[in-house]
Amino acid sequence: IDYLSNKTNKYETNHFHIILNDESHIQINTEGKIDTSLVITKEYGILLHEYIHYTQHLLTLFGIKRCQMFNSIFYEYINYMLQNENIKLPINITDVNKRVENYYAYLKNIQGTQHYSKYNIDAVEVSNQDIEIARTNKCSVKIGIYDYENNEAIDKEIEFGYWCIIESMAHLIQKLVDSDVDNRHNIMPYRIVELVCKSKYSTTIFDDKMMISLCQCSLMFDNPGAAFFEIADYV
Repeated sequence: IDYLSNKTNKYETNHFHIILNDESHIQINTEGKIDTSLVITKEYGILLHEYIHYTQHLLTLFGIKRCQMFNSIFYEYINYMLQNENIKLPINITDVNKRVENYYAYLKNIQGTQHYSKYNIDAVEVSNQDIEIARTNKCSVKIGIYDYENNEAIDKEIEFGYWCIIESMAHLIQKLVDSDVDNRHNIMPYRIVELVCKSKYSTTIFDDKMMISLCQCSLMFDNPGAAFFEIADYV
Protein backbone atom coordinates (compact mmCIF):
# COMPACT_ATOMS: atom_id res chain seq x y z
CA ILE A 1 0.00 0.00 0.00
CA ASP A 2 2.84 2.40 0.76
CA TYR A 3 3.93 2.26 -2.87
CA LEU A 4 0.46 3.21 -4.08
CA SER A 5 -0.24 6.06 -1.68
CA ASN A 6 1.58 8.62 0.42
CA LYS A 7 3.76 7.04 3.07
CA THR A 8 2.94 8.08 6.58
CA ASN A 9 3.45 7.11 10.18
CA LYS A 10 0.11 5.97 11.52
CA TYR A 11 -1.80 4.09 14.15
CA GLU A 12 -4.74 2.07 12.85
CA THR A 13 -7.58 1.93 15.36
CA ASN A 14 -9.31 -1.01 13.78
CA HIS A 15 -6.31 -3.34 13.85
CA PHE A 16 -4.14 -1.96 16.69
CA HIS A 17 -1.21 -1.58 14.30
CA ILE A 18 1.52 1.02 14.67
CA ILE A 19 3.22 1.64 11.32
CA LEU A 20 6.45 3.67 10.99
CA ASN A 21 7.51 4.56 7.46
CA ASP A 22 11.25 5.04 8.12
CA GLU A 23 13.91 2.45 8.74
CA SER A 24 13.81 1.52 12.40
CA HIS A 25 16.84 1.32 14.66
CA ILE A 26 14.93 -0.85 17.12
CA GLN A 27 16.64 -4.23 17.15
CA ILE A 28 16.32 -7.63 18.76
CA ASN A 29 19.52 -8.68 20.50
CA THR A 30 21.01 -12.17 20.73
CA GLU A 31 18.97 -12.83 23.89
CA GLY A 32 15.73 -12.07 22.06
CA LYS A 33 15.15 -8.80 23.92
CA ILE A 34 14.40 -5.38 22.42
CA ASP A 35 17.48 -3.19 21.99
CA THR A 36 16.77 0.55 21.64
CA SER A 37 20.34 1.80 22.17
CA LEU A 38 20.62 2.99 18.54
CA VAL A 39 17.25 4.77 18.42
CA ILE A 40 17.61 8.48 17.65
CA THR A 41 15.48 11.20 19.27
CA LYS A 42 13.35 11.84 16.16
CA GLU A 43 12.56 8.15 15.78
CA TYR A 44 11.69 7.76 19.44
CA GLY A 45 9.38 10.79 19.24
CA ILE A 46 7.57 9.36 16.20
CA LEU A 47 7.07 6.01 17.91
CA LEU A 48 5.83 7.79 21.04
CA HIS A 49 3.40 9.88 18.95
CA GLU A 50 1.78 6.78 17.44
CA TYR A 51 1.75 4.98 20.78
CA ILE A 52 -0.19 7.90 22.28
CA HIS A 53 -2.93 7.24 19.70
CA TYR A 54 -2.99 3.65 20.96
CA THR A 55 -3.54 4.83 24.55
CA GLN A 56 -6.13 7.39 23.43
CA HIS A 57 -8.26 4.58 22.07
CA LEU A 58 -7.85 2.13 24.93
CA LEU A 59 -7.77 4.48 27.92
CA THR A 60 -10.55 6.95 27.11
CA LEU A 61 -14.31 6.48 26.91
CA PHE A 62 -14.55 8.04 23.45
CA GLY A 63 -11.70 5.84 22.21
CA ILE A 64 -13.33 2.67 23.47
CA LYS A 65 -16.59 3.69 21.77
CA ARG A 66 -14.69 4.27 18.53
CA CYS A 67 -13.09 0.83 18.75
CA GLN A 68 -16.55 -0.61 19.39
CA MET A 69 -17.71 0.95 16.13
CA PHE A 70 -15.00 -0.84 14.15
CA ASN A 71 -15.82 -4.14 15.83
CA SER A 72 -19.50 -3.63 15.01
CA ILE A 73 -18.64 -2.98 11.37
CA PHE A 74 -16.49 -6.14 11.19
CA TYR A 75 -19.29 -8.17 12.72
CA GLU A 76 -21.88 -6.80 10.31
CA TYR A 77 -19.61 -7.38 7.31
CA ILE A 78 -19.08 -11.01 8.31
CA ASN A 79 -22.83 -11.57 8.61
CA TYR A 80 -23.43 -9.86 5.29
CA MET A 81 -20.91 -12.07 3.49
CA LEU A 82 -22.27 -15.23 5.10
CA GLN A 83 -25.83 -14.39 4.09
CA ASN A 84 -25.15 -13.40 0.48
CA GLU A 85 -23.87 -15.81 -2.15
CA ASN A 86 -22.99 -13.02 -4.61
CA ILE A 87 -21.16 -10.00 -3.25
CA LYS A 88 -20.36 -6.86 -5.22
CA LEU A 89 -17.20 -5.02 -4.17
CA PRO A 90 -16.65 -2.60 -2.66
CA ILE A 91 -19.27 -3.24 0.00
CA ASN A 92 -21.02 -0.04 1.02
CA ILE A 93 -21.86 0.33 4.69
CA THR A 94 -25.46 1.19 3.71
CA ASP A 95 -25.80 -2.32 2.26
CA VAL A 96 -24.75 -3.87 5.55
CA ASN A 97 -26.62 -2.26 8.41
CA LYS A 98 -28.39 1.06 8.86
CA ARG A 99 -27.60 1.15 12.56
CA VAL A 100 -23.86 1.14 11.93
CA GLU A 101 -24.32 3.79 9.25
CA ASN A 102 -26.08 6.11 11.70
CA TYR A 103 -23.27 5.80 14.23
CA TYR A 104 -20.70 6.41 11.51
CA ALA A 105 -22.58 9.56 10.50
CA TYR A 106 -22.49 10.73 14.13
CA LEU A 107 -18.72 10.22 14.20
CA LYS A 108 -18.29 12.24 11.01
CA ASN A 109 -20.13 15.17 12.59
CA ILE A 110 -17.89 15.37 15.64
CA GLN A 111 -14.53 14.32 14.19
CA GLY A 112 -14.00 17.70 12.52
CA THR A 113 -11.26 18.73 10.11
CA GLN A 114 -8.36 16.30 9.79
CA HIS A 115 -6.17 17.98 7.14
CA TYR A 116 -6.14 21.54 5.86
CA SER A 117 -3.99 23.39 3.31
CA LYS A 118 -6.16 26.07 1.68
CA TYR A 119 -4.83 29.02 3.72
CA ASN A 120 -1.97 29.59 6.13
CA ILE A 121 -3.07 29.37 9.75
CA ASP A 122 -1.32 32.08 11.76
CA ALA A 123 -4.06 32.58 14.36
CA VAL A 124 -7.59 31.43 15.09
CA GLU A 125 -10.77 32.87 16.51
CA VAL A 126 -13.32 30.95 18.56
CA SER A 127 -16.78 32.26 19.49
CA ASN A 128 -18.88 31.14 22.44
CA GLN A 129 -21.88 30.98 20.11
CA ASP A 130 -20.21 28.39 17.86
CA ILE A 131 -19.19 26.35 20.91
CA GLU A 132 -22.79 26.32 22.09
CA ILE A 133 -24.02 25.34 18.61
CA ALA A 134 -21.57 22.43 18.58
CA ARG A 135 -22.69 21.32 22.03
CA THR A 136 -26.40 21.52 21.11
CA ASN A 137 -26.10 19.94 17.66
CA LYS A 138 -23.50 17.35 18.69
CA CYS A 139 -20.95 18.42 16.10
CA SER A 140 -17.44 19.84 15.96
CA VAL A 141 -16.78 23.52 16.73
CA LYS A 142 -16.42 25.83 13.73
CA ILE A 143 -13.52 28.25 14.18
CA GLY A 144 -12.19 31.11 12.09
CA ILE A 145 -8.59 31.52 10.95
CA TYR A 146 -6.25 34.39 10.11
CA ASP A 147 -3.75 34.16 7.25
CA TYR A 148 -1.38 37.08 7.85
CA GLU A 149 0.77 36.35 4.82
CA ASN A 150 -2.15 36.77 2.43
CA ASN A 151 -4.03 39.27 4.63
CA GLU A 152 -7.06 36.99 4.86
CA ALA A 153 -9.57 36.39 7.66
CA ILE A 154 -11.87 33.42 7.03
CA ASP A 155 -14.82 32.80 9.35
CA LYS A 156 -15.85 29.25 10.34
CA GLU A 157 -13.12 27.74 8.15
CA ILE A 158 -12.01 24.82 10.35
CA GLU A 159 -14.01 22.33 12.38
CA PHE A 160 -12.35 21.76 15.75
CA GLY A 161 -13.12 18.23 16.88
CA TYR A 162 -11.76 14.77 17.52
CA TRP A 163 -8.90 14.90 14.98
CA CYS A 164 -7.60 18.21 16.36
CA ILE A 165 -7.71 16.81 19.90
CA ILE A 166 -5.86 13.53 19.34
CA GLU A 167 -3.22 14.90 16.97
CA SER A 168 -2.47 18.01 19.04
CA MET A 169 -2.17 15.88 22.17
CA ALA A 170 0.19 13.40 20.48
CA HIS A 171 2.23 16.29 19.09
CA LEU A 172 2.58 17.97 22.48
CA ILE A 173 3.77 14.73 24.08
CA GLN A 174 6.14 14.08 21.18
CA LYS A 175 7.57 17.59 21.70
CA LEU A 176 8.49 16.68 25.28
CA VAL A 177 11.19 14.36 23.89
CA ASP A 178 11.86 16.01 20.49
CA SER A 179 11.76 19.80 20.62
CA ASP A 180 12.36 20.08 16.86
CA VAL A 181 9.00 18.53 15.97
CA ASP A 182 7.35 21.99 15.79
CA ASN A 183 9.42 22.62 12.67
CA ARG A 184 8.17 19.44 10.99
CA HIS A 185 4.48 19.36 11.88
CA ASN A 186 1.83 21.53 10.22
CA ILE A 187 -0.40 23.77 12.31
CA MET A 188 -3.38 21.65 11.31
CA PRO A 189 -4.06 19.30 13.00
CA TYR A 190 -0.93 19.02 15.14
CA ARG A 191 -0.63 22.48 16.71
CA ILE A 192 -4.15 23.83 16.48
CA VAL A 193 -4.89 23.31 20.19
CA GLU A 194 -2.01 25.67 21.03
CA LEU A 195 -3.47 28.40 18.81
CA VAL A 196 -6.97 27.83 20.20
CA CYS A 197 -5.74 28.22 23.78
CA LYS A 198 -3.71 31.30 22.85
CA SER A 199 -6.78 32.91 21.28
CA LYS A 200 -9.62 31.82 23.55
CA TYR A 201 -7.73 31.92 26.84
CA SER A 202 -5.26 34.74 26.26
CA THR A 203 -5.26 35.79 29.92
CA THR A 204 -4.41 32.26 31.11
CA ILE A 205 -1.11 30.55 30.42
CA PHE A 206 -1.71 26.92 29.50
CA ASP A 207 1.64 25.13 29.38
CA ASP A 208 2.15 22.01 27.25
CA LYS A 209 1.31 19.57 30.03
CA MET A 210 -1.91 21.41 30.85
CA MET A 211 -2.98 21.32 27.20
CA ILE A 212 -2.18 17.59 27.11
CA SER A 213 -4.42 17.13 30.15
CA LEU A 214 -7.23 19.15 28.55
CA CYS A 215 -7.07 16.93 25.45
CA GLN A 216 -7.03 13.73 27.50
CA CYS A 217 -10.03 14.81 29.56
CA SER A 218 -12.02 15.89 26.50
CA LEU A 219 -11.72 12.33 25.13
CA MET A 220 -13.89 11.18 28.03
CA PHE A 221 -16.90 12.96 26.45
CA ASP A 222 -19.06 12.03 23.47
CA ASN A 223 -18.16 15.31 21.72
CA PRO A 224 -14.46 15.99 22.39
CA GLY A 225 -14.30 19.29 20.46
CA ALA A 226 -17.08 20.98 22.43
CA ALA A 227 -15.99 19.33 25.68
CA PHE A 228 -12.48 20.77 25.32
CA PHE A 229 -13.81 24.29 25.88
CA GLU A 230 -16.06 23.22 28.74
CA ILE A 231 -13.06 21.72 30.55
CA ALA A 232 -10.78 24.66 29.71
CA ASP A 233 -13.41 27.12 31.01
CA TYR A 234 -13.53 25.15 34.25
CA VAL A 235 -9.74 25.24 34.60
